[in-house]
Amino acid sequence: MESPTEQGESSENNAAPATTAETRQDTALIDQVFTMFKTYRTSQLEEKGNQLENKAAIEKQATEFKYKGNRKQFEFNAELDEILSHILSSAGEADKVRQLANQAKTTIKKRQDS
Repeated sequence: MESPTEQGESSENNAAPATTAETRQDTALIDQVFTMFKTYRTSQLEEKGNQLENKAAIEKQATEFKYKGNRKQFEFNAELDEILSHILSSAGEADKVRQLANQAKTTIKKRQDS
């Protein structure tokens, strides 16, 4: 009679080893997924970088106003413009459009309260 250790070893030997074609296919699939992830992260980082650049430019322009109220209105308008731009670019994604529309409504309410 075989011991449990010997039984485990014999079942491992019965498993078919991965063929070279399967290994290449797995490697290609992993490379494809990694490339997709890398592309996604790169686009996310570029978008975030653009948002930060736009915000810095807006803040720089906003400091040039003589009156505080004008500066606040300029910043408010710029923020709404950014939200609306995202809505336009997300027109095919209903959930994203709803989220951005709610964000715009919140922004308007926040401005009315200040």
